[in-house]
Amino acid sequence: MQPIRLLGPAILVAGVLLTLAGILLTFLGFFATFLFWPGHPVGTIAPEGAAPAAQDPSGPAPPRRWGGVVFLGPFPIVFGSDPKMTRTMLFVGILLFVALLALTLFALLA
Repeated sequence: MQPIRLLGPAILVAGVLLTLAGILLTFLGFFATFLFWPGHPVGTIAPEGAAPAAQDPSGPAPPRRWGGVVFLGPFPIVFGSDPKMTRTMLFVGILLFVALLALTLFALLA
């Protein structure tokens, strides 16, 4: 029984060391990302002496639209770049809320 008793502290020490190693590797990963992140988009630098690229004849690119849904508990918080996108995200949030409610009720009744 003695070897089994001594195993407990060894597992505890290994768990603490692995936890600290995971935290350290996470911080090193963030640091390496910021250190080695390219300062310009890859493949967009023209060689020296090259003429600038011509404009697209179809006109300027349309503005980008974005939006999102964040759930705080059961309540969706929606945001977007314009009212139409915000309404779309509101619909997505309500849809997800109803799906979560249905799955919860299904799990409780099963």
